Amino acid sequence: MHVFVKLLLCTAALLSVAVQAEETGGDVIRLDGVTIQGNSENPNVLFVNAWQPPPGTGRLYQGITSFNQHWLTPVSRESLARETHYSKRYVENPERESRLKDILEGE
Repeated sequence: MHVFVKLLLCTAALLSVAVQAEETGGDVIRLDGVTIQGNSENPNVLFVNAWQPPPGTGRLYQGITSFNQHWLTPVSRESLARETHYSKRYVENPERESRLKDILEGE
């Protein structure tokens, strides 16, 4: 779909340049890699398209995986028990917080 839109925009740009050239009276217009010769009744247009993608562009089109998929996977009973144990162990404790503040203020 994106390629079609780009092609359509390039074609529109080339046609607008050709119309401007007709108005100025020029027979030949040279753009980067494109030559248009002739008049409005019989134009000759050469499109140069790459038959292979340039090297290294495969990385540009890799899909993005969402982290939500990681969090919404099924969890075993043992794994859930382990995570619950860790969360209870490291929950905020006012006693530990006051001790940490005392240590940091002492420095």
